[in-house]
Amino acid sequence: MSLTLDFAATLTLKLNEDMRPAPLPIAFSLTYTKNAMHDGSTTGAVTNQAIPQGSVTAPKFVLVQVLSGTVSFSWDSAGAGVEVLTAGETGVPATKIMARSNATAAQLYITTTGPASYRVWMYQ
Repeated sequence: MSLTLDFAATLTLKLNEDMRPAPLPIAFSLTYTKNAMHDGSTTGAVTNQAIPQGSVTAPKFVLVQVLSGTVSFSWDSAGAGVEVLTAGETGVPATKIMARSNATAAQLYITTTGPASYRVWMYQ
């Protein structure tokens, strides 16, 4: 059975102080057959730790949130090509969407320098 994820948002873009903020609508739809959701935390530093992905072997779309600390996400087991997210000081999670145009088999890894907590949603 396939399901559809519809995403719609408005991004406010302001490139410098002299410009007025401009709304930029963003929308896309993704059909998927498998999904996995993982809430994780570390009590100290970890290096290139695999994130549990359940039955998702070739993620097309990944949404990550860092709730506390700093987490580096990478598709490479050696940690190359990282996406680094740091949680906001007021408890606001840092959020990133990662879409993969080449949805082949892949594993997502995390690296932290200290305690951190995060959420990962994967869709295939």
